[in-house]
Amino acid sequence: MISMIEQKEALLLALREELEAYRLMDVSHCGLCLEKKSFIKGLMVACRIVGVTYAELDCVVIEVMGVSFERELQHRTRLVFVDDE
Repeated sequence: MISMIEQKEALLLALREELEAYRLMDVSHCGLCLEKKSFIKGLMVACRIVGVTYAELDCVVIEVMGVSFERELQHRTRLVFVDDE
């Protein structure tokens, strides 16, 4: 059985990979961008379920996208963070 820590690490790795792929996407392909964004949102939900904090998620976004999540939302509105609810 996979431990919660291993699940957390696997999901964070998958999130990094998907964010990188999203960052490199041509924004003129709106449909593909929306699909990728939706998938990333799902990964973020899964991360929260296994105990990843919002701060950890924000660190991953900063690491890959080069800006904080809040700044990404303000400037590009390309990513939508998981609600606290």
